[in-house]
Amino acid sequence: MPEIMPVIPPVMHPPRPTWGPSHSVIFMGTYRHQGESPQTKGRSMAEKYSLEDYETVESRLRRLYEKYPTARLLTDLVYQDERRFITKSFLYLDPKDQTPHSTGFAEEIVGAGFVNKTSALENCETSSIGRCLSNSVLCLGAPVGKRPSQEEMQKVERYKAEPRKAPTKKATFTADEIKLAEASIQTVAAMTDKEKLRDLWTSSAAILDAPVNGTTLKDVINNRVAELSAE
Repeated sequence: MPEIMPVIPPVMHPPRPTWGPSHSVIFMGTYRHQGESPQTKGRSMAEKYSLEDYETVESRLRRLYEKYPTARLLTDLVYQDERRFITKSFLYLDPKDQTPHSTGFAEEIVGAGFVNKTSALENCETSSIGRCLSNSVLCLGAPVGKRPSQEEMQKVERYKAEPRKAPTKKATFTADEIKLAEASIQTVAAMTDKEKLRDLWTSSAAILDAPVNGTTLKDVINNRVAELSAE
């Protein structure tokens, strides 16, 4: 009889998928996005914004007063210690307005960057004005992602170069220092002039953090300034 050869069925392979640019595939346990090489990914992550794409606060101020000649900008110092300033700016588009059209906060660290070595408070004022204008109708037409001012983006670079440092606080206070802080706290409630409150802050820098009945002179002054700003 003739020898009968066994019939071996052909091996069927699944059709090879056609990968589009948005498909993802796994090779040897490594996730990789199709159409994106590690070199391309690295370049995209390394891309940096250009400061020239952002408007300066000075430019926005000029546009503000051109469009709203009677507009007012007010700035309050709401917090201060030996390391930093926090200011809040208020924009009134019309002199008759009782409430601000927009507000903006800013914080600057003393010594963070060249300007802040000598002019941290002034820089903080400019920054909060910039935030205030960014939050106003003046910047509604800004391109997506370009609402921050140029000064804000410079601040990002400053803090990258000089990260925040932990505050250094005096660990203990003498009984006389605590007594002096307590006496100063008792005078704050009757004070109605923010300039005098700032003078008290400056002259009492050494005892601002002295603990007095669960609070400090620093907190009491800040709260009083906030109360006066709200009136």
